[in-house]
Amino acid sequence: TLKNAVATGPDMEQNEGKTTTASIAAFITVRFDATYLGRYTDFKTKGIFETPLGHAEPDLTMKLATKTANSTYDGTLKLVDFELGKLLGDEKLVQRVDLSGRVAGRGFALDDAVLQFDGSVPRLGIRGYDYRRAVVRGTLQRGLFDGEVSLRDTNLVFDLAGRVDLRQRRDAFDVVGKLTRANLKPLGFANGDVSLHTELDVNFTGLHPDSMYGAVRLRNAYLTLDKRSLLVDSLLVLAPQTNERGERLITIRSDLLDASAYGPFRFSQVAADLPRLFEEYRLYFSENEASRLAYYTGRTGRAFPRYAINYQALLKNTKPLMAFFYPEGYLSPGANVNGEVRLGNTAVVTLNARMDTLFLGDYHFYDSEIDVNTSKFANSSEVLASAILTSETQKLGALVNTEALEVEGSWEGDRIAFTSSLRQRENTNRANLNGTLRFTPQGTELAFRRSQVRVQNETWTLDPNNLLSLAGDTLRVKDLSFRNAEQRLALGGVVSQDSLQGLRLDATDFRLEALTQLVGLDLKGTLNANATLRNAYRNLNLEGNLNVDELVYQNFLIGNVVGESRWNRARQEVNVSAGINRMNNQIVTVKGIFDPKKTENSLNLLTTLNQTNLEILQPFTQGIFSNLGGTATGQVRIEGTPTYPLLNGSVSVRRGRLTLDYLKSVIRFEDKIYFEGDAITTRRLPLTDDEGNRGTLNGGVFYDGAGNFALSLKANLVNFKVMNTNARDNPLFYGTAYVTTEAGRGLELIGPFDNLRISAAATTNRNTRIYIPFDNAATVSSDDFITLLSEKLRQDSLARLSKTALPAQRRSSSRLDMDFVFTLTPDALCEIQLNRQTGEGISATGRGRIGLGIDTQGDFTMSGTYVIEQGKYSFKYANLIDKPFDIRSGSRISWAGDPYEALIDIKAAYRTLASLSSV
Repeated sequence: TLKNAVATGPDMEQNEGKTTTASIAAFITVRFDATYLGRYTDFKTKGIFETPLGHAEPDLTMKLATKTANSTYDGTLKLVDFELGKLLGDEKLVQRVDLSGRVAGRGFALDDAVLQFDGSVPRLGIRGYDYRRAVVRGTLQRGLFDGEVSLRDTNLVFDLAGRVDLRQRRDAFDVVGKLTRANLKPLGFANGDVSLHTELDVNFTGLHPDSMYGAVRLRNAYLTLDKRSLLVDSLLVLAPQTNERGERLITIRSDLLDASAYGPFRFSQVAADLPRLFEEYRLYFSENEASRLAYYTGRTGRAFPRYAINYQALLKNTKPLMAFFYPEGYLSPGANVNGEVRLGNTAVVTLNARMDTLFLGDYHFYDSEIDVNTSKFANSSEVLASAILTSETQKLGALVNTEALEVEGSWEGDRIAFTSSLRQRENTNRANLNGTLRFTPQGTELAFRRSQVRVQNETWTLDPNNLLSLAGDTLRVKDLSFRNAEQRLALGGVVSQDSLQGLRLDATDFRLEALTQLVGLDLKGTLNANATLRNAYRNLNLEGNLNVDELVYQNFLIGNVVGESRWNRARQEVNVSAGINRMNNQIVTVKGIFDPKKTENSLNLLTTLNQTNLEILQPFTQGIFSNLGGTATGQVRIEGTPTYPLLNGSVSVRRGRLTLDYLKSVIRFEDKIYFEGDAITTRRLPLTDDEGNRGTLNGGVFYDGAGNFALSLKANLVNFKVMNTNARDNPLFYGTAYVTTEAGRGLELIGPFDNLRISAAATTNRNTRIYIPFDNAATVSSDDFITLLSEKLRQDSLARLSKTALPAQRRSSSRLDMDFVFTLTPDALCEIQLNRQTGEGISATGRGRIGLGIDTQGDFTMSGTYVIEQGKYSFKYANLIDKPFDIRSGSRISWAGDPYEALIDIKAAYRTLASLSSV
């Protein structure tokens, strides 16, 4: 037993010789308390060792031989804060380790060690990261590891089993397992918040990227990036060995895409060359000449290896890919990308991409193709490039649909010359924008040349002296103006850090009719305005004047609109004043301030309404309400921010009127409407129909701050006319309905304007007439299932109407769902029209509870049973038979979804006079 013992290198040399010392030279001086039996080279020990490499607690039998490959050990070992990398001679790859477990083996060097280990590794430092809570069970035999490894680190959790063969530089890996979690950013493998979960099967050879070959299979891979997720059912990466010509093929196959790259390339060279090439292109667009000269200084004469890569990709399932990488966009399946990269002293890159549909935010392209060809010298900033974009049809932001987009650019030296053209469908509108993008010592310049726009058979020309220049964070705009006769739109000025400089927009005698075909806004009027933008990088301020004479929107006269904003330099805020004058009546006035310094409540405006006609709102309720009328008077304060205004106040409405479009019901109202922050609400607003029947309305319109409005309205009605439609309004069902809503249910309008749901549970009242056309069915009233019966034969006539598809309707991106539950009473007449041309049908009164579901996408459902108390069936056939039948009480019609698959169980009798001449 040794206490406070010390062993040094010279001690070992004196007792065992220099050869043995070399095998444990890394320990140099060892301090220990231990039970020790034997010599330095053959001993059994248990104790605590403090070495220059760290703390060790062995319980080992060790035999140290002259050759490290013949040294043996067996027992248990605990290491604390042990510098394993220094022992192995690679401190950059491996750092400190904590471990405890059972060890047995022979040799110390990686190439000749035979080690069995079964234990835990609480810490292992690799490439600067300390992996925690590992469990290892396996054998490392002469560079071959065969076993299992599991890890429960905060950022890395996996269970792997397999073989790693490092013998004689085989460097082969055959591993299967499950990667439960890998947070790549803290592990040093990514810059963003990226995590990965997958089942894996790895079978490849090589430690260096250029020598790797084999296959990697991933199943149920789940990748997350900044709260976005991507699920890949299967992914196979195949990389066979390089052939005799030095060419290699990389193939990726998955449920999302197939891709491949082929050519005489090395991964390490590609990893170095492509970032360098992208950086050299970036220097042109985001830096000045001084930065480019500094980059290329000293690069003259440097040679680069020559190689080429041919690549292609087929995108099969694009929706998950776009949701992960670019959620605002959409790419149709089947998009194809291919091209070539040739690198060396001259870099050549080609790309061809074809896609059926591409959405980039609000910009939509259909049947598009992109061709790009670039070439540049490796040691020079000169670039030769060309690009062509063609697209059959487009939807560009707010513009009405366009077609035949063609954009072509050629890059030579310090400039890119470009041409572009597109036109609008169904009219003569078109645009041709051509010009030059030039890279100057100070930055970038853009000039349009020989450019014009044609709108409503009028040609707008662009000032040939226009110029846009960008140097650092300073943008200068000169003479960027379009002109048509007396009309003019112009932009000029400077955007910079200098708060005194500004960018000015001018509109002179601009007729707003031009916007009708361009952006689909039905506007009329003449605009004169100017606006100056200053201090864009700090506290943005905008000042100017606006005047629109006789503004008309969708054939409704809004009035003369005037507005003014002035910058108060002392208070650093904008004074705002605006108003609308309609037929010599100032119907709207807005006054107040906008404080750009504030991130909250930057608005403080007071809006005054003076007998403002509610028709002014009609363009904004299209498709839901129409025929708006009445006046509003009151004051509303606008606070919040320009992107999220908050309105507070109230207005009194007199003689209010509107029509609920889909039901054609007229609703009249008169009371106060309240503005409560992001909501416009009513409080038991009295309602009447056009016959004076009454109801009340609660709820309101709500705003979410992102430009979206939603309704939440509920009406309680008594004998109210809620429907007044004809066959032209709704071919599926129509008529006049007077109803009283059920307690607690009411008539409800809920949802955003583009996905509105109207529902009601109500009981029908007198004068209700509902018509359900069935003559869209393929086979109705065919004589093979309608049999004329005598009074003596009291058999049921049972029929099933054949199914037919609903009439094809144009589907809209907006949706309106209606869900009605009517309790029908004998006060209501129900008519089922079997053939409107001949007049054949069923007309009845009775009782039942019928559900009706319909939407603007063409779906129509019915459910419930209607029991007839009294009715008639008019049977007509081929202009030969015209027989009226009396329907017996208790007959019924039932629906279970499809209205054209009604189950009709009707008992009817036909009465006729009998001749007595034979009696």
